[in-house]
Amino acid sequence: MDIKKLQLPNGGFSWMPGGAINQYITQLITEKILHLQNLGIDISKYGLDDILKKSETIVQSEFINRYNKLKIDIEQGKDRYEANHLSSLIIHQLYINSFIKNSRYSDTYKEAHQFYLNQCITYFDQYSIACQGMIALALYRSGDTVNAEKIMEILNGKAYKDESLGMSWDYAPWYWYTQPIESQSIMIEAFHEIKNDKQTDALLKRWLLKNKEANRWISTKATASAIYALLMVGDKMPVKYEPFEIMIGKENLYVNEMESKSGYIHKQWIGTDIEKSKASIKIENPNDYQTWGSMTWQYFENIEKAGASENESLSLHKTMFKEVAGQKVQLNDSSIIHVGDKITICLAIEAKRDMEYVFLKDYRCSGFEPGKELSGYKWDNGFSYFESFRDASTQFFFDKLKSGKYTIEYSLYANLKGSYNNGYANIECMYAPFIRSRTQSMLITIEGDN
Repeated sequence: MDIKKLQLPNGGFSWMPGGAINQYITQLITEKILHLQNLGIDISKYGLDDILKKSETIVQSEFINRYNKLKIDIEQGKDRYEANHLSSLIIHQLYINSFIKNSRYSDTYKEAHQFYLNQCITYFDQYSIACQGMIALALYRSGDTVNAEKIMEILNGKAYKDESLGMSWDYAPWYWYTQPIESQSIMIEAFHEIKNDKQTDALLKRWLLKNKEANRWISTKATASAIYALLMVGDKMPVKYEPFEIMIGKENLYVNEMESKSGYIHKQWIGTDIEKSKASIKIENPNDYQTWGSMTWQYFENIEKAGASENESLSLHKTMFKEVAGQKVQLNDSSIIHVGDKITICLAIEAKRDMEYVFLKDYRCSGFEPGKELSGYKWDNGFSYFESFRDASTQFFFDKLKSGKYTIEYSLYANLKGSYNNGYANIECMYAPFIRSRTQSMLITIEGDN
């Protein structure tokens, strides 16, 4: 869609075609064009320079109008200069105009601009992480490096840091100024420009990329922000690519050109070729940029010999209980179950990072049947999932799985005598299949009626 056709005659933009001007949408589009310009892209080639001039005028006019209205209210005794007159939109305006050279400001605008910058110094900590990052950038670009660095030190102290998952903050994705991806992108820009520490830059980018590893970036707006941050801070695209050296035990795994380009490598070993030493995997990256991947080892084994496995990001534990005199008694391999007994399956999930599209499959033996529960969505204190009862398993589908601990319980009834292996439960992030965990299976014995 031609963005020029969407611009209103006054230079602003509406949310939907044909609508009235929307200040935030106008500021957002202005911001994105300025981002392109900041990356060194000649925006005039795409006709964006004229669009930018018009939208800049609207942003500055709104800024001045707010300030003039405030001055009138103060003169009439309705307000005070010392009160907090900031808003997320004003902070965003300060950030947008920090990209624009002072020579393009009017005198009236400069007065309003300095007033709101002074407000930022006093009230910055009352706003979201993203807003604090925008404030720091606006102050820094205006020449106030002392207060900008002070804010960055405070933000650094609030951050969560993990060598594997990176550096981030608590984000609450309810408003445009608290969205996780956009907020992290602002943090990358602020820390890179103000602190310029390569180790911190790497941690901030790692969180952004690790988020993409197990989630989709939820909107085009989020994706554009992330790409801008990565392009601004990251190195240029490598001109030369050297293939990785992969050692499986003592064997050098040759990677052909096609596998190297696709990133997918498949190797099969049979029978005596499978050695204990192959459990050791070493990868050498000869390139000067960071990369990562995953390795999956598939094999066939009897179900009772398939042990439990865990991933550092996702774990699953399965326990079984039998109701005895109204009390739940945990079962083990030596427990006796009788036909007609009600069995409760308890699945304990622990996620150490946010994920999307998670699938849990809990196998059951032919000696059990589900009760009268129907397949469908279930909600429990903000935790929701789709539960589906199949012939040999119960399956659970999670649109989103936030970091935390969760417990799912459902009931089965013993209906056939015999000795069975009840199978294991398996949980997997479908977006990143290497993030998976499996429980141990359990032998059970079902006898006749009590």
